[in-house]
Amino acid sequence: MKNWLTKNFSMREDIIITFLNSLIVMGGVFSLNGLIARFHGLETLGEFLLLKRTFFTAVSLFLFGSNLGLTNYISKNDDRTYGDAALHLFLVFSLPFIAGIIIGLQWSQIEGINKDVFWPYYLFALGICLQILAYSLFRGYLNMIGASVVQLVGTAVIPIILFLLLDDLMEIFTWVGISSIGIMLFGFVWRNNGIRILKVNIVYYVDLVIYGLNRIPSIIAQFILLAGLPIMIAKTSNLENVAYFNSSLSLLNLSLLITHPIGMVLLPRISRKLARGKIDEISYGLKLALYGGIYFSMMFGIWIFISAPIILELWLGQIGNIGSLILRGIIISLPFYTIAGLARSPIDAASYKGYNSIIYGIAGMFVVALYYLGIKLGYHPLYVAVTSFVGGQIIAGLSSIIVLNKFFDIRIWNPTLIRDVIIGIFLVISGYYIMLNLGLNRLIIACSIFILGIATFNYYYKNTKGGWVYDFRKLIK
Repeated sequence: MKNWLTKNFSMREDIIITFLNSLIVMGGVFSLNGLIARFHGLETLGEFLLLKRTFFTAVSLFLFGSNLGLTNYISKNDDRTYGDAALHLFLVFSLPFIAGIIIGLQWSQIEGINKDVFWPYYLFALGICLQILAYSLFRGYLNMIGASVVQLVGTAVIPIILFLLLDDLMEIFTWVGISSIGIMLFGFVWRNNGIRILKVNIVYYVDLVIYGLNRIPSIIAQFILLAGLPIMIAKTSNLENVAYFNSSLSLLNLSLLITHPIGMVLLPRISRKLARGKIDEISYGLKLALYGGIYFSMMFGIWIFISAPIILELWLGQIGNIGSLILRGIIISLPFYTIAGLARSPIDAASYKGYNSIIYGIAGMFVVALYYLGIKLGYHPLYVAVTSFVGGQIIAGLSSIIVLNKFFDIRIWNPTLIRDVIIGIFLVISGYYIMLNLGLNRLIIACSIFILGIATFNYYYKNTKGGWVYDFRKLIK
């Protein structure tokens, strides 16, 4: 079993493995959210998603960025001592820091965060931290099956089982945390071939801390972009609207089916290629990955936009007009969110200076400034939050392209890509209105467009003789 979980594969095999895992994880997450909404109500879903998104988004802050350095340094050196150092930093510094953050959140009087509850939140946060550390360790060694198993178990399997077995949300947080701590700590120690904390040289701690601290501004800014707005909504609205907003962000994360497999596979490989000076190979692969990300995010975004009401109704079992408006507003940012997601790992690997901190720092400041300006001018907090989020993602996406060009000389657009995007948009929209005029059910329309879109692209992918799709097919063979 250890050989299976720690085996290294080709880039093509790793992308396929992580894509399939991402598909399963997202299916599990959607099943979990639907389960909570239908059997526990939208307010419980809003409370769960508020805590989950807050902790997952803040996890690199909790770990002082050591999870980022762990992947980077192990991929370059295959030195298990970095694993020892990362776990030691977690035990000494993260444990008290997380406790302080949770107490601070409770004092802030945010709707959905119980000021009288500590241990369920604390254990839940620790479980998430250990999941991310174990994931980063496997990823650094290019053990993509092991990393995928860690992600699947922690993100989907454990929560689904406990929501089926238990009714009280605080009890669920407690047991999700305890289960994750036990399983993820075992997985980390097992992959690291034990722990030798007393033998770690100070240099290893310094490497991880410096690498992480350079990225703390980026981590804080990403927290504002992805978790800050739901917290702001919780202070000015109700948990039902928080549920709609966070559920829309979950649908936005479907783009991770594209960006996560590629980004997960790219970072350790880019670190190794940069160490060997193979810049041209990196630039070529990144360019094609960005082309694919732009194309699929445009197609998927349009499909979600026109199918928003039926998606939310099927998923959450209940829907108001506000839910569709939130989803349609947020999904506009999908292409820029995808670009920023794909660019993040290459930018991190290319420099120790923390350019992502600048990118997300600018985007985060824009979001906060626009949100409070909109509130001061008297606009509805929910609409201001959606507008701020979209604006922040646009800034992050465009800034990421600029920084990528600095390191890899990548030109984002080409004639074939523009042609394919225009044709794809035309086919999706025209297909929707043709089927609508034929009187077909909206569910049938949504499913038909999705299936026909996949089938059409699959045919094009297999038979095209030129362009970015042909080049991408050759790259991953």
